[in-house]
Amino acid sequence: RRFEVVDEAGKTRIGLWARPALVLMDAAGNPRASLSVRPDGGPQLSLLDAAGRPRVELSVLLDGSSIMMLSDAAGKLRTSLSVRSDGSSNLGLVDAARKIRAALAVTSDGDAGLSLYDAVGKGRAALVVPSDGRPELVLFDATGKEIWKAP
Repeated sequence: RRFEVVDEAGKTRIGLWARPALVLMDAAGNPRASLSVRPDGGPQLSLLDAAGRPRVELSVLLDGSSIMMLSDAAGKLRTSLSVRSDGSSNLGLVDAARKIRAALAVTSDGDAGLSLYDAVGKGRAALVVPSDGRPELVLFDATGKEIWKAP
């Protein structure tokens, strides 16, 4: 089943689909935004580009975590931002090959960390500031072996 709202020219501008979703269309009838309920029961808001590819997706998971995912023009995930149900938060930056390249996180205990990865996704540098305030910087070689640390 389907319910549609059309404009004066007869173009569908809003649609309610069989899957619980509200879809907004542009003047050409292309989907540009949807508010839906995922199969697991959680809500999701998707913003689509002119080609219909999701570029921004906001979701709330059943455990209470919230996630925002940003994709590039090819539809590949490039950035994710999350706040988990335990209170931890994470920002992940991904390259065009879908490899994690940088992550910034704060744990529920207040520890903060920045991790940098090489082109194959191996951790190469980590800066951690635990809740006690004593920072640590560690560098790794391509095999993951620690090569430098301060303090």
